[in-house]
Amino acid sequence: MLQYAGPGRIVRSLSDHGTSWEISWNGRRYQRNIMHMHHYRPDQHVLYEQRAVHDNTVMVGSFVAVLDTEGDANYHIAEVVKTDTVITLLHYMGTQSTQLRSCVWRYMFREKPKGRRARARGAKPEAKYRMHVKRDGYPNPLEGELDTLPIGQSLIVLPNVGLDDHMRLSKDSILLLRELPYKHHVYLKTWT
Repeated sequence: MLQYAGPGRIVRSLSDHGTSWEISWNGRRYQRNIMHMHHYRPDQHVLYEQRAVHDNTVMVGSFVAVLDTEGDANYHIAEVVKTDTVITLLHYMGTQSTQLRSCVWRYMFREKPKGRRARARGAKPEAKYRMHVKRDGYPNPLEGELDTLPIGQSLIVLPNVGLDDHMRLSKDSILLLRELPYKHHVYLKTWT
């Protein structure tokens, strides 16, 4: 038999000796004896099936952590641009921060060659890619394709990575990514 186990607010005493109480939660009232009450600890009471779980579906517009090849030590963050039963198309993102909690992720674009001026004497060689804020119609996005496989067999190591409005990882995503045996790519350090 299932019983209510969860938080509540004690609203009044039902006995003179303080042994029974009326509890309110979400508009409902419960009457409980002190023998049946204790401090609420959600991990001990919430059934495993009712806990929040990470959604492993990969859909257009979601962000994922993905490896380039099997056995890589570093992952990329990418946005899913297109997915079907055979191929998943990704738009890669990059960051220059080595600290996961302070990373600001920007979309990666291929840089157009600049001719002779790019090879001027004493000039520092420029990178092949640049990070930018995504704009409609911005040319040459850095995209990659991978086989659409179930999570665990795919190169996607974490689907549905959470990013906020400032393109920083959510706290939950940071915790999940830190559990992985991989590190993130750092633009111009581990990824050039």
